[in-house]
Amino acid sequence: MELFTKALLLCVALALSNAAPQPPPGAAGRGRTRGLCENHRDRVRGTSPDGVPMIGAYMPQCDEDGQYRPQQCHGSTGYCWCVNRRGQEKPGTKTPPGTPSVECPQHDQRLKTPCEHHQDSVQTTTADGLPLAGVYVPRCDADGQYEPQQCHPSTGYCWCVDRRGQKKQETETPPGTPSVECPKHTDERPKTRCENHRDGLGTRPPGAMPAVGAFVPQCDPEGQYTPKQCHGSTGFCWCVDSRGQEKAGTKTPPGSSVQCADHGIPDRCSGIEFDAITPDEKGNTFFFKGGHIWKGFRGPALHASDFFKDMDEEHNIGRVDAAFRMHNPENPNAHDHVFFFLDDKVFSYYNQTLEAGYPKPIQEVFPGVPSQLDAAVECPKEECRTDSVLFFKGQDVHIFDIPTKTVKTKNWPHLPRCTSAVRWLEHYYCFNGNNFTRFHPVSGEVTGAYPKDARNYFMRCANFGHGMGYRTPKCSEMKLDAITTDDAGKSYLFAGPIYMRLDTKRDGLHAFPITRLWKEVRGGVDAVFSYTDKTYIIQGNQVYIYKGGAQYTLVEGYPKTLKEELGIEGRVDAAFVCPNENLVHVIQGQKLIDVDLTTTPRTIARDVPLPLSDIDAALCKTEGIYLFKGGQFYKYESPMILAAGRIAPLSQKITSEMMGCLD
Repeated sequence: MELFTKALLLCVALALSNAAPQPPPGAAGRGRTRGLCENHRDRVRGTSPDGVPMIGAYMPQCDEDGQYRPQQCHGSTGYCWCVNRRGQEKPGTKTPPGTPSVECPQHDQRLKTPCEHHQDSVQTTTADGLPLAGVYVPRCDADGQYEPQQCHPSTGYCWCVDRRGQKKQETETPPGTPSVECPKHTDERPKTRCENHRDGLGTRPPGAMPAVGAFVPQCDPEGQYTPKQCHGSTGFCWCVDSRGQEKAGTKTPPGSSVQCADHGIPDRCSGIEFDAITPDEKGNTFFFKGGHIWKGFRGPALHASDFFKDMDEEHNIGRVDAAFRMHNPENPNAHDHVFFFLDDKVFSYYNQTLEAGYPKPIQEVFPGVPSQLDAAVECPKEECRTDSVLFFKGQDVHIFDIPTKTVKTKNWPHLPRCTSAVRWLEHYYCFNGNNFTRFHPVSGEVTGAYPKDARNYFMRCANFGHGMGYRTPKCSEMKLDAITTDDAGKSYLFAGPIYMRLDTKRDGLHAFPITRLWKEVRGGVDAVFSYTDKTYIIQGNQVYIYKGGAQYTLVEGYPKTLKEELGIEGRVDAAFVCPNENLVHVIQGQKLIDVDLTTTPRTIARDVPLPLSDIDAALCKTEGIYLFKGGQFYKYESPMILAAGRIAPLSQKITSEMMGCLD
């Protein structure tokens, strides 16, 4: 036995000696911060208190800078694999002993993120290499960004953070209690110029103290420079403009005071005229005024360059004359790019970044289109016969044919002078002052009572509005009343007195009163389904049937009772029709009733129990049936499987991608 033990220890020692040579615990290059790999290695106890190697211990291999080597090997097992710069194994790279190992590429040389800087700056071991108890080390994802939820391993507390690693208020939970569901960072706005200035352009870890004597700019809650700035070390104060530039003659020494006027930031709720309006490739709508921008229909004005890089006076685009999002699916290099126009130049942006080679003369990109434009808006071929762009200048409209690059000019004197224009939810709007007019993109015809005040429709302002005060809910708090897709492919979600189009994500997702499309339906609905180009709306014991088309028209003689129309009675929870079927599947409580829509009077084809109850809404698509209940849904492959099922499938969470809610 003693001989076996000695032999085993000798094998382990030889295996460890074959690994790359490692500096002793606690050692690091002079004058640099210890690397993540070194901290990891120092936490591993490779030997017993007596100095004998511990069998099976994996010791990470670090390079001379204290970072993980691209290839890692386990000295005891002989397995090798590739890792990323965070030491995380790359899937599919592990090889067993005795086989050729995968050639591991060098780590990419991107700059460390704030989370990685923060992580590397935390001292997790003593000088002797022993672990330090009670130290919080932030968690970074594979891209080096802060994970939305952070936890302290010693205290057990967890909390949510923003993309900068800052704790969100009222999200911290103690150990042993359910943690708050932390949303992804995708909906957070990017850092403003002031925040980038204050945070050292992302090179200083969050929470780290600035250098002694350094000036730290003061930003307001929206991330903008406060009008008055003061140097904490010298005591001097001065006024700045909205770009953070000092105003001449305003600096005062310590002990003196200076009164700084608020920045001239526009307020769109005061009734202003926009320079341009355009959606981007993600469906976010941007409103432009001078060097300021509003993202979406609520929130304050921000600097345009906070969203669109290089959009400032230094790059000769401190403002815009017109803007539109290109619709050209045949040319993926231009489709969904956002084009800005200023004087005789055009700028092309994608993913909020200026495209190489721009700006260019307008005539080079859009031959025949004049300079000094007032507005522009895209028009796809489904609505303008060919993929086109409408350019407005005075009362003239220059219609640019994208495939042929030719221009036709029309005069629409019945429209006001369009200082901005936008296509939104398949409709076209011309803005002048704080009003807008809806028009037909081919004829310019205006139908209805216009102009209307934009503050009632395109922004959220006090004492204005039309959207029933709707607020986007969290996905976990979703409560649907109905959902359907008609024969034209239009998908609608119903919740309370509002509806939302789900198939228009390219223009964003927006809520409207149900009466906007279905004028006779007041209040909420119980169920909705589509069949043969008609929409059936069930409300209480009434059934409304609407003809499809450009507008929904109530069929003469309706509404009728449920008994008259479908041959059933009682409250309906949900209803759906599957593609190419003639049965409407009605859910009432914990039973499924199939009604044949080809017979008059209607006949019940099936009445079976369900393993689920309290269903809110249902939808049938080619890939299966979705039953919605609160913030979750259950999926079945077919009506037959739904009818035959006796055990409910596992529930899945509703996501923002499905419903436009907040994750």
